[in-house]
Amino acid sequence: MTTFTPLQLEKRRESIGSSDCPAICGISPYANALSVWLDKTGRTEPWQGNEATEAGIDLEPSIIRMAERRLKPLLTERAVERMHPNGVMTATLDTIFTLEDRERVIVECKSAGIVSYLDEGLWTDDGFPEWYEVQVQHQLACSPDVDYAYLAALTPPRGFRLYLIERDQKLQDAIATRCVRLWEDHVL
Repeated sequence: MTTFTPLQLEKRRESIGSSDCPAICGISPYANALSVWLDKTGRTEPWQGNEATEAGIDLEPSIIRMAERRLKPLLTERAVERMHPNGVMTATLDTIFTLEDRERVIVECKSAGIVSYLDEGLWTDDGFPEWYEVQVQHQLACSPDVDYAYLAALTPPRGFRLYLIERDQKLQDAIATRCVRLWEDHVL
């Protein structure tokens, strides 16, 4: 199953993306720093995606529409590419909404639990798996013009939820340190 084009797969090897960050920080249930290093250095075949990522791609437009109904943005920008000033970290944002008060917010879409139950029980009305916090803080670090973010999640049995994520500069600094260290000390 290939979810990404060959060009997308090659581009993902050129920097540390938001989905790499939880693995580098040691909190991803899906990967670790070694698997990121193996991928970035071309020692393994690029990850092709799976049924869960395919479902996420298919459901993303619907999740965005659900978020639009709740947040009523004036403008929705899709698949926005960002690079951190350190030149190592990049992010492809699902969406940026410009709200009525001109605030700009990232909306990161998740369809967790639709196909896999790996994080079952970690989604509550008030919380979500910690690795998504790290992913979104990475995105915020790459987006200084954005005020905050929402995690827009469609998760059984909770249904659709919006989780507010505010900037955490201390966490963003720790993320940047780990990403740069892995990239400069090991990938390059």
